[in-house]
Amino acid sequence: MKLCVTLLAACIAGAAAVPARAQTTPAPVDSAIRSAGPAEHEQVARAQQAAAARVRRDPNLIAAAEIDGTVVGDALTLVQRLRPQWLRARSTSRASVIVYVNGGRLGTVGELRTLKAESIAEMRFIRSEEAVPRFGMDHRGGAILVTMR
Repeated sequence: MKLCVTLLAACIAGAAAVPARAQTTPAPVDSAIRSAGPAEHEQVARAQQAAAARVRRDPNLIAAAEIDGTVVGDALTLVQRLRPQWLRARSTSRASVIVYVNGGRLGTVGELRTLKAESIAEMRFIRSEEAVPRFGMDHRGGAILVTMR
């Protein structure tokens, strides 16, 4: 904890002392991290992970960075872990979610099992209010648009 406070203070002091356009050299924090031991590296890594978790995610998008951070085999498992709300039954309709891959219709959510997670660039959920006018009445459950790498 003491190291984190020291690193933060060094970063703030370095940023305040140098004009923004002149900051071409590494900040003092970099040298402190390089000279830190394994325990300090672990603290810094945990702090970075916590900061990344606090970043507000788009509830209708699973981006490549988020996909790369998971260890799953198929796209269905990926959705179940990262955005399970995409698969929940809608109270007003029993229509299923339709899946599209690179613009072509794949089928229902079960077909996501056939897609390897590591080959996906992004997945986007389209709510029924947008999917029905765009794709037709059989999209009352919404749509998942998958873009492959």
